[in-house]
Amino acid sequence: MPKKYDVVIAGGAMAGATLAMALDTSFDHALNIAVVESFAQDNAAHPGFDARSIALSHGTVEILKGYGLWHVIEDHATPITHIHVSDRGHAGMTDFYADKEGLDAMGYVVELAEIGKRFNDELAKREHIDLFCPYSVSEVVQHQQAVTVDIQSPENETMQLEAKLVVAADGADSAICQAVGLEQHIQDFEQVAVIANVLTGEAPNGRAFERFTNMARLRCCLCHNREARSFGVCHQSWRSRYKRCHSMSF
Repeated sequence: MPKKYDVVIAGGAMAGATLAMALDTSFDHALNIAVVESFAQDNAAHPGFDARSIALSHGTVEILKGYGLWHVIEDHATPITHIHVSDRGHAGMTDFYADKEGLDAMGYVVELAEIGKRFNDELAKREHIDLFCPYSVSEVVQHQQAVTVDIQSPENETMQLEAKLVVAADGADSAICQAVGLEQHIQDFEQVAVIANVLTGEAPNGRAFERFTNMARLRCCLCHNREARSFGVCHQSWRSRYKRCHSMSF
């Protein structure tokens, strides 16, 4: 007999975990929710909770507060209180300050690996959320009144879940979408991204930088431990040039 749930969420990274806890809070713990995640939380290859950092906007933080989730990560988040924007070769530049906008911060930088640990711990505390990890979806069958989801562990242990609603939060190569025949439409912008973590010589003091050049758009957000999270987007034609760079030159 399948285990019955109100909602099954395929994917337990940032989107899936947040949705599960938001539903749990919004419905006052009245729903039974299953989260199926194929990567163990401590797996260094986890595509959702890796070494990257992301910036959460002020609006996103307000949403997390509304669902009672902000307190889970607040002490690890670095506030962005000053954003400096410049364009190489041009004299003009722009500065944004949170206090002038009446805000404590315009956003916050968080490390995904740490958020993954905290969200997994929070999921484990939720009485009406079951986390199946590491399990992957092997089959999805739609019925008139429900959906059955077959899941499998790396040791080939299998289980069947049944739900009124199944949510695909399992990334670009979604097994759920493939199983129900949802087609992907991909538009290539002919751009590549380079992400780097760099230790800085001074404390961040709430600063973030965005720099436009004729080759790329560069963004740098600083974390509380003086590590800078750098993100650059450039046209594909520049990829080979960057690959040939010596590490010091790069």
